[in-house]
Parts: sequence; C-alpha cells; structure tokens
Amino acid sequence: YAVRGEINASAASFQLLNEGCPIAVLAVSLNAKTSRRMWEWIHVHSPTPLPENGIAPEPAWAALRYDVPETVLPDWIDWWAKHVGHALLHREGW
Repeated sequence: YAVRGEINASAASFQLLNEGCPIAVLAVSLNAKTSRRMWEWIHVHSPTPLPENGIAPEPAWAALRYDVPETVLPDWIDWWAKHVGHALLHREGW
C-alpha cells in the first residue's frame, strides 16, 4: 500500500493506493472556507456515482470514501482513517 496526498493550513486529502490502484480517499476540512470545496471534491472525483452530496458538514470534519468494494479493502482501513483523521483534525504533528 502507498499513500499520496496534500496538507495545507485548512484542509488535507489523501489517496490510499494498492499496487498503484486507488482504493480510498480521506479528506479533512478545518474551516468553512474549505468545507464546501472539499465536500464537492469528494463527490466530483469519485470513480463511481455517490448518493446526493447535499451540503457540506459544518467544519471541522473528516470523511473516508471507498473507491472499491468494501470486501477488497484492507481490514485496517477504518483504523487508519480514524487515526490519521483525528491527528489532522487536532493538528497533531501537522
């Protein structure tokens, strides 16, 4: 597995890859300025249609999008998203 992504002062996004194939995306937004943009990005760049995207949640938030069927995801993906998301939301090591 590999991760590539981007972190800035108010948002972060990471793509989890398995042998170069995208399998999930973790997005984090810390303020209202980036919340709508990040929420739209999660939906617009999904490899498959997602349910109605609605309005962005109130910041701060983290969201994990699966890009493959849940049955082929690693067992640890929720643990990874929870801990990385928590660290980013609380700016631990950021």
